[in-house]
Amino acid sequence: MKNRLKLFALAVLLPSLASCAKEAPELPAPHSIYAAITDAVDMPEMVEMTQGEMLDYLGLASSDYSDFSYYTALNATQPDEVAIIAATDGDAAGRIEQKLSDRLDYKTKSAENYLPENIPIIDKAVIRRDGLTVSMLVSADAEIMAAVYDSF
Repeated sequence: MKNRLKLFALAVLLPSLASCAKEAPELPAPHSIYAAITDAVDMPEMVEMTQGEMLDYLGLASSDYSDFSYYTALNATQPDEVAIIAATDGDAAGRIEQKLSDRLDYKTKSAENYLPENIPIIDKAVIRRDGLTVSMLVSADAEIMAAVYDSF
């Protein structure tokens, strides 16, 4: 009787345990996510960062990511910045997340010294890590951007 009860419990619990072990669904390419965000949010004119600028501004080696979409406001007095980066592995995702956090800290310190009116916008920024995709969303509409991101 006890063995039957154990088998029954195992049969009931096994599917739920197996579903916990599944990986999170893979997100689409960073450029696709960025395009959806720009469709939903009115943003200032943005300029795309190159691989060289990713290294210069963030210290990110190209070996840490397989794809990225990184845009900053053309007008340097505006704080808007959107980074969506597909890391090559979990360790790289951690490094990218730290670099984006450092970038946000730098933006905060710069705003405190030069453009304090940007601090409320920077304070709304979202940095997130979803599997191997790491993103930073800096905008007055960061919450809307995050909702678009969540739709994937």
